[in-house]
Amino acid sequence: MAANPTRSAPTKAGTPAFPGETAGRLRSPASWSARSAPTIAIGHELAVTPLQLALAYGAIANGGASDASVLDEAAAAVTLAQLDGAVRAGRASGHSWPG
Repeated sequence: MAANPTRSAPTKAGTPAFPGETAGRLRSPASWSARSAPTIAIGHELAVTPLQLALAYGAIANGGASDASVLDEAAAAVTLAQLDGAVRAGRASGHSWPG
């Protein structure tokens, strides 16, 4: 997988898009505890700005493409299928969209 958008770079490959924009945070996997993987999966132990999160979802929707390489096409396809499945068959099933 390519670089993680939350690793430590603001948007636009390290150049803040807005004055005062901060870098996202995700500790190196070498420093994770046994509890890190499950807690990261629910949004703990990491930090992103709303803009960084929106750009990450945009990259997933665009097959991994963004201004900076975020993920490869295979990872984007799997993630997009999981998000789609959550809407179609999960708790959001009443809010599906055509297509």
